[in-house]
Amino acid sequence: MKVDILCSDQKHPSWEELARFCEERSFNLTDRAEFLSGGDFLFLVSCTKIIGKELRDLYRHCLVIHESDLPSGRGWSPLAWQVLHGESTIVVSLVEADDPVDSGAIWWKSELELEGHELADEIASKCLKVKMELIDVALRFSAKPEKQMGAVTTYRRRVPEDSELDPHKSIAGQFDLLRICEPRFPAFFVFRDHRYEVTVRKT
Repeated sequence: MKVDILCSDQKHPSWEELARFCEERSFNLTDRAEFLSGGDFLFLVSCTKIIGKELRDLYRHCLVIHESDLPSGRGWSPLAWQVLHGESTIVVSLVEADDPVDSGAIWWKSELELEGHELADEIASKCLKVKMELIDVALRFSAKPEKQMGAVTTYRRRVPEDSELDPHKSIAGQFDLLRICEPRFPAFFVFRDHRYEVTVRKT
């Protein structure tokens, strides 16, 4: 069985852990869609690229792992948005890749539980464990995928400005924003006409 996994960015906090998972199972991991050549399964994991039908059709199954209770929360950075909104139980959906984005039939759903103290790398690691379980589910899946039902909501793409802290507010009041920021999208604040980046780590 030929299994490819596309993750958009080698700088993603869970890239190395995902690479070990793929190596153990002889899956092919890449961050570039042009390196994909077809096979049995293509999994889109933390993938910010839109994969067209022509490429999807090279695979028997092309599946997206998306961190929301679809059809609620289609779009970009659903995990970050939900943590920012104070959610601690995150549904992770395994769905067929289709047009429009995140609209495909649902294969399976699982849950990610957060305790409220995790920083970005810990959140990514916990979420990846759920995603890896869903990949294993897909490879032995025998039920019929179900069409998405319910109200559709969509998250917009996060931009660097979304990581801005207010220097006049407390750390406690902005902790959920601070803890979802990571090196690709660092937290920052502007004070006395200068911009300062903020890094937080556990000790």
